[in-house]
Amino acid sequence: MSQNPIESLAAGAENLSENICVCLEDGEEQIRQQPLTSVLIAVAVGLLLSFLPVGRIFAPIFRSLLALVKPVLLVLGVLKVFCFLSGCKSAQK
Repeated sequence: MSQNPIESLAAGAENLSENICVCLEDGEEQIRQQPLTSVLIAVAVGLLLSFLPVGRIFAPIFRSLLALVKPVLLVLGVLKVFCFLSGCKSAQK
């Protein structure tokens, strides 16, 4: 059973969304069971992040991701046009 790239991407995005929802629900349940521990962990992480040069660490990564947005959109647009011209069912939705 072969899927075209757009259907495969949609299925992957749906799977990722379900996994994120499950993780958030598990995290919420853990916080409700142990609120004091959760607060202490949040404070410790906040203190750690305040001492780290977070801006210098994440700024190059963010700039690189922004530089990749245009080529990725171009490739997705070309795939969509190709799928439309070849008569894919998902392109006509």
